[in-house]
Amino acid sequence: MSGLEEIEKKIIDLTEDIFTQEGVELVELELEPSKSMLLLRFLVGKQNGISIQECTKVNRRIGHILEVADIIDGKYTLEVSSPGADRLLKTRTDFWLNTGQRIRIVLNEAVRERKTYVGLLKSVADDTIIIEPELGPDIVIALDNIFKAKQEVRMR
Repeated sequence: MSGLEEIEKKIIDLTEDIFTQEGVELVELELEPSKSMLLLRFLVGKQNGISIQECTKVNRRIGHILEVADIIDGKYTLEVSSPGADRLLKTRTDFWLNTGQRIRIVLNEAVRERKTYVGLLKSVADDTIIIEPELGPDIVIALDNIFKAKQEVRMR
């Protein structure tokens, strides 16, 4: 395990209770080292979105626990933000966070003779999702059959 991987594991272990207590999910933790400092970028979300105020609160709590634990040598910058609407949906948690949203899915193998669907993400199970396409009945899709998926944002 590399030094960055060890730091990442320690950070996740230290902060996981914060996410539970604040009712948010850690979508991704990015560690980006540079010559002068380490950037810690926490991408967090929850169903129906996360507010700036919630990100700020999580940021303060993480900052406090990292200062007390003192596990990072040198300077670092801490960022906490939403993953954004244009981020690819990759994990079961990503889909769960987008339940109730319009998504676009490209499949590896056709379902009902189609490989691309746009529709409402109705639910997420262990290894499947259910979408309500714009046309036709609901479709059950295996997570391992999804080539690419993202939230479909409509501009008005």
